[in-house]
Amino acid sequence: MANDAVDLLDYLGIERAAVIATSAGGPIGLRLTLDYPERVEALVLLNTGASLMSMSPSGVDPSDPFVADRLGTVAKRLALVDLMESEGVEAVVAVSEEEWRSPPQPSESDPALSAFRENRARALENLADRELVRLVRGALFNMQAQRSVDLLDEVNRIECPTLIVHGDADTTVPIAFGRALAESLPDADFVTLFGVGHGLIAIIHAQAILSDWLAQSSKSTSDQS
Repeated sequence: MANDAVDLLDYLGIERAAVIATSAGGPIGLRLTLDYPERVEALVLLNTGASLMSMSPSGVDPSDPFVADRLGTVAKRLALVDLMESEGVEAVVAVSEEEWRSPPQPSESDPALSAFRENRARALENLADRELVRLVRGALFNMQAQRSVDLLDEVNRIECPTLIVHGDADTTVPIAFGRALAESLPDADFVTLFGVGHGLIAIIHAQAILSDWLAQSSKSTSDQS
């Protein structure tokens, strides 16, 4: 998937870009930055971690209740990957269709994110069966690709300006994963959003932090050159 991103940059004629990696995109953005440092101007990591589909991720305490809950979710998802590999994606849909059409929706105080989730929920409920199969297949292939991946020991090689933003109320990817990244990237800027959950890319306040940081990072790079 990191190679696909580079191919897209090549196709668009873009030599260097700021990479924004959110949630499951975090390890992909990290891999891209590690393998192709010359292509990444700056890296932004939103509500993510270096290991999202491993049962023993580095840098986090498995006894932390939020981490333990996350590992329970990972175990269930990997079981679905195993089922896909043995019986096909249709078998996965047969046993978990309700979960895909009506995923858990944690309470959200931010109106923009709440509206985004409501729109997504309506879209999933009305999704045609064949489109649901495509969605599930794509999600499971993503999980399969990231299975057991743990990049925490490698991220200290990242030299480009890096911003890490995480909400302390994130129950999907607990903030412990963001803190682990920050500890392994001591030169990175780490911003905690208090009382905020997952899905930062859709939150106006987080977007403003990201935009301001990218503008400042770009100015610093220009001044140095």
